[in-house]
Amino acid sequence: MDWNSDGIPDIIFGQRRGGIELYAGNVDGTLRFAGHPVYTDGREISTSYNSSPWLVDWNGDGVLDLLLAGYLTDTLHGGRLAVLPGIPSPDGLVFDETGCIDLTSLCDLRRTTAQTGDLDGDGDWDLVLGCESGEVLYSENTGSDGEPRFTSSTLLWCESGPVDVFTRFAGCGRARPTVCDYDSDGTNDLLVGCHAGWIYVFRGIPADADTTAGSTGGRMLAVQGPLSRGVLRYFLALPAGECADLAVVDTAGRVLAQHSARPGGSGSLEVPGDAEGICFLSAAWGGGSCSRRLLAL
Repeated sequence: MDWNSDGIPDIIFGQRRGGIELYAGNVDGTLRFAGHPVYTDGREISTSYNSSPWLVDWNGDGVLDLLLAGYLTDTLHGGRLAVLPGIPSPDGLVFDETGCIDLTSLCDLRRTTAQTGDLDGDGDWDLVLGCESGEVLYSENTGSDGEPRFTSSTLLWCESGPVDVFTRFAGCGRARPTVCDYDSDGTNDLLVGCHAGWIYVFRGIPADADTTAGSTGGRMLAVQGPLSRGVLRYFLALPAGECADLAVVDTAGRVLAQHSARPGGSGSLEVPGDAEGICFLSAAWGGGSCSRRLLAL
């Protein structure tokens, strides 16, 4: 994000002990420390522990506001989620404590994180929330970008069940979600970091796409977790009666495994050999193909 509006990407990040640091980007790609966001009286903004800041123009007034998550007490339901309105200032990022908007009712779980992104494709941004226990939650904006409104949150789901980087996808919890168009197809995707250091990619499905296995509509290929101990889990959506040829290829172009005539639905592949690092799973059918990046452990 470019929080100082100089056309160069910058960074804002939270600290384990609750503080927030700002780094400004330089033209040569390096960064310089630029201080801390503060309240109008000059006090540094922080949570009690594990702050997670995100900058967004919450009320559409052209000034960045601070979406701040973290937690206040070291308990399961000790999380905090709030918005601090931004105040125009030549001295950096300054926020109004008295105008704080409390959103903790949406998610009060330990180590809460929050970011904005248009996940439902209706033109306004929604909230995506992560927490200590590994789940990723979604809160729909039922208002607008200028007057956002949030009343509840729900678990995000993928083909195999809830997006959970503790029990369903190995990651030791502490979900850290980010919304972006990872594969540049015009639909937002979800990246989820976790305590184990992995980043899981969940591909967004266009609202008008028919991706039901066995239907007459669209096609989709999704990787369900990393390639671990020679086993790769995947989901393949194809029209009724159609099959696809699958292949796993490493970054050097070596074909590690090939599997012909696979039907749609969830499945697994055995990938023998010395697969490691970044690999690619591809599916090919008559007249088309698609691929997905994956991580071999």
